[in-house]
Amino acid sequence: MIVDRHEKALLKKMLRKRYIGNKQMLEENAAKGFPVGEAKEVRRAVKGLIRDGFLLYKKKKEGARISLDPTKLKELKKLLLE
Repeated sequence: MIVDRHEKALLKKMLRKRYIGNKQMLEENAAKGFPVGEAKEVRRAVKGLIRDGFLLYKKKKEGARISLDPTKLKELKKLLLE
């Protein structure tokens, strides 16, 4: 699997802040901390990571929430070390 820099940075951010399993962040807040012009690429990275199975997606009434899949943590850490 090819991971671009936005996906890798987002995964590192979520792992560092421990958004794993039941602790979730709003999908719209995923782009916070990135430069203003890169919000579109970050949203695209979120969709790609959901498709690849690294992120869990939960639809709530206050907005969509994302978190890291706890069953893929070993694979995720191995990917980030490359």
